[in-house]
Amino acid sequence: MSDLPIWLEEATELVYRSSALGIWGIVVRFVQMPLERIALVTNSSQVSGKGQLSQAWKIVWQDGLRGPWNVVTPRSAVAWFLQYGVMGFAFQTADRVASSLLGVDRLVYGAALFEKKDDEEEEETAAAASAAGAGVSAFYIARSCTKMVVAPTLAGGFESFVSNKAEVERYLGRSEFQRLELLGKDGNVFKRIAGQAYVANTARNAIMSFSSFVATPFIFSKMCPEEHKTPKTLATWGIVGNFTANILGTATQSGWGRALDFLARDGRLNYKEMIREGYKQDGYKAFVNPIKWGTRVTANVIPQGMIPWYYNTIVPLAEPRVKQMVGNVYYSIFNR
Repeated sequence: MSDLPIWLEEATELVYRSSALGIWGIVVRFVQMPLERIALVTNSSQVSGKGQLSQAWKIVWQDGLRGPWNVVTPRSAVAWFLQYGVMGFAFQTADRVASSLLGVDRLVYGAALFEKKDDEEEEETAAAASAAGAGVSAFYIARSCTKMVVAPTLAGGFESFVSNKAEVERYLGRSEFQRLELLGKDGNVFKRIAGQAYVANTARNAIMSFSSFVATPFIFSKMCPEEHKTPKTLATWGIVGNFTANILGTATQSGWGRALDFLARDGRLNYKEMIREGYKQDGYKAFVNPIKWGTRVTANVIPQGMIPWYYNTIVPLAEPRVKQMVGNVYYSIFNR
């Protein structure tokens, strides 16, 4: 039985899609841990001047072949699942709620991304848009843009809330992480739960969430020629979008790493002083340069860049079956 009540269908979609993203996060992030460690170290103040990549390489592998994975704890596995799962859950929820409140369409998902319109359908769509009037159309666009900013920002904030501490632990190591945790004991409850440098982490995650769930699918659906709308093409667009978004992602990642280094050294965190200090030391290259960008893209291109492809082509495959299973259980308990 697959014809679920609307509330149950919505809940099933939220849980299923979010869980699928959580599994993706655990598998991919663990496999490419060395790349992540290199990116984390490179985007920090632990390396500077010339030969930053070689400096980061030595730091990551200084404890042998198992070194990059020594910082992975059960906290990391749980955080990876929650990080991607909560990101997906928060984004879906924000998209649905904001779309309803603002009276706009939800963002395109799954097979709808690859639907090809014939000439007659395109003419009807254009005629309807014209009949709606320029003023209404502009207002609708403004509401849609507001939703497109709010949804990934909320998703990034929730993602950082559940993952930031684990990322700090992987970056600093267990002993240094525990030392910095003691520094946060005097803060408010939110800060103690979210961990240090939460703001910088949220900024980075919001940017990448916008790239994966909003910008890439939207631009792909609007700009990709109808005859080229395939999963393979979507994967390519996702990678290109990831390359572009990581210009800002690298800057915020570097800010996060430098913020933690600043805190570890001075026992307090001041973002303005951290940025001023970094700029004085290496100029804008303290936050964005080819090495920092390249290492982050290398570590990020599969986990984040391939999400549009995975989320819109692989995740939908089992969704009808999951809904059917949920329907069978529901109607076996509550007979019609």
